[in-house]
Amino acid sequence: MEITFLGTNGWFDTHTGNTTCVLAETENAYIIFDAGGGLYKTFDIIKDDKPVYLLLSHLHMDHIQGLQFLNIFNWKGGVKIILADEMKKELEAIMRPPFMQTPQSHKMKVDIIPVSQAKDLPFKLEYKELLHIVPTIGFRVQSEGKTLVYGLDSGPCANLTELAKEADLFITECSFLP
Repeated sequence: MEITFLGTNGWFDTHTGNTTCVLAETENAYIIFDAGGGLYKTFDIIKDDKPVYLLLSHLHMDHIQGLQFLNIFNWKGGVKIILADEMKKELEAIMRPPFMQTPQSHKMKVDIIPVSQAKDLPFKLEYKELLHIVPTIGFRVQSEGKTLVYGLDSGPCANLTELAKEADLFITECSFLP
């Protein structure tokens, strides 16, 4: 499993980098965590026919602003966007004019899949609700004998601790509490 940090900034892109977007390449798939401003960088990385999965932790703009770049991609198998069940209708409302193209209007197939319905993946996926002001989930992905956990925009909580237990790589963040 190879990890590429495409964006690590919070809130907005700056000269130091793009908003949150992380790519995990496995033997059988590309797994993108969040669609921050760095998503466009996958244009130069994703070149083969492996399936592409985009896992969205939540719908704050700094985690989805890169969705506007989907129209530049033409991945052979399209992209499957996986997110918390209760976020599907909200994402569909955002992914339409005047904000951006609809999933149906792209060159490639764009599927929006509630996480509870994400089946037959080429990796093992676990998820848990995290502590944030909007619905947010953290992901635990297992592939090739490695475990990657992605849990951003969460305060300390039991679910985050449980997801991260014995992970090979735990991607999270820190900030000052008020």
